[in-house]
Amino acid sequence: VASKRAAEGLVRDSKTDWTIIRPSIIAGHSETGEIASHQGFHMFIATVLKGRLPILPLAGDTQCDFVPVDWVAEASADVVAAPDWGRTYWRTAGDAALTIGQMMQVGTPPAEAFGRDLSGIELIPPQRVKDEILPQLRPRSAERLRRLINLSEVMSRARPFPSDLQTVSVSRLEAAFLANVEGWVREQA
Repeated sequence: VASKRAAEGLVRDSKTDWTIIRPSIIAGHSETGEIASHQGFHMFIATVLKGRLPILPLAGDTQCDFVPVDWVAEASADVVAAPDWGRTYWRTAGDAALTIGQMMQVGTPPAEAFGRDLSGIELIPPQRVKDEILPQLRPRSAERLRRLINLSEVMSRARPFPSDLQTVSVSRLEAAFLANVEGWVREQA
């Protein structure tokens, strides 16, 4: 995050025309779940659906701001076609961002089809996981969980990002998340 801010500062201070596009977490396609390469977002999906850990270092009411790759591409193409120089565009879910609890609920049917019962996964705030659980784990499990904690701290926000996307809604994000989970399940077959 610090390197992105530094780069944006250099761009703003330059003597050229500039526009900055700030996407949040980029998920797979809103209808198919397809993406060129899996990111941290998909690591969480894999961790849950493969049953790697009985907990997730996230609170259920924490928002996860993600947007499908096709939404970001379309909105970015609009900026390229008609740039508004000197502006920062927020390609984020904003206030519509789903909570982890909503994501778990939406992901339950495909998880069950994959043979995974999500009801046994406990959502625990990251700091509590660091303090109470990490010290008790074997090194390999601790390292896996530490990576998830680091990702969870990047993925979750106390307050939503601003958003310039006009068509974002909870229902569209739920459908896109479902497509991503189902896409991941299809890839495992």
